Amino acid sequence: MEKRRPRVGDVVVFHDPKGTPHNALIKCVFDCQRVVTDDKGDPVEDTEGLGKFKMEDYPADDLTNLPLVNMVHVSGDKERQDSCGRQTEIVTSVQHKVSSAVHGFYWRFSWEEPNPYRAPSDV
Repeated sequence: MEKRRPRVGDVVVFHDPKGTPHNALIKCVFDCQRVVTDDKGDPVEDTEGLGKFKMEDYPADDLTNLPLVNMVHVSGDKERQDSCGRQTEIVTSVQHKVSSAVHGFYWRFSWEEPNPYRAPSDV
């Protein structure tokens, strides 16, 4: 099991809103933004760009706060065909499984276990 940050071109597993897994190709990894605070810990306006940083600023094995990604996968609908074969679908702003308690609409590395199914609760 390799622990590392996602990169453009990585093949990962995307779980659609129903929880069905699809192999997907990462097209974009979002840079993250830190909240800039004053001496009391209150958020302040970031006028100097101190809160911006690149993915390389994260330790390679820190998988607790993975970024959102955009990805493409082959449609799960066999009827979605064109002259080139099965159509592809692009999904954007998808969070990693550690940031999601639900069983659908997240991405994970192939060696990670999927999130378990949880039935909707009554409100």
